[in-house]
Amino acid sequence: MRETGSCTIAIYGDELDFCEIEEKFSIKATRKIKKGEISSKVIGPTPQDAYIVERKFDKLVLIDKVISEMLSQMEKIQLVRELSQKYSLKCRCFVQSDFAQVCIDFSPETLAQLSQRGIKLEIAILSWGGVLDE
Repeated sequence: MRETGSCTIAIYGDELDFCEIEEKFSIKATRKIKKGEISSKVIGPTPQDAYIVERKFDKLVLIDKVISEMLSQMEKIQLVRELSQKYSLKCRCFVQSDFAQVCIDFSPETLAQLSQRGIKLEIAILSWGGVLDE
């Protein structure tokens, strides 16, 4: 089975203070987007500022492991929680699969790490609907 995609942990809000976020988040952004900028041809102008940390994966890497590794870099849990009360924090997983059936496992530890930091989890799956021939 071929599965690819990305996991992002992003902060969204109006007039984000990128310096404050870098200090509290302890993880460097892959992209910083200001409100009104065009981040992709499909989405168009961004409705809010965004601080995005993205990691790509393929089927050889568990999504849970990718998220856990990103979260473990955020050592200042209380400071990240403060950001989650001020801005919208999301962990977004985007998965593409050649097949119709996709299974994603999350460990209790990873879910607890998200919760401790006040980060919401979002999953988007694009399936091409193939069937495995046996």
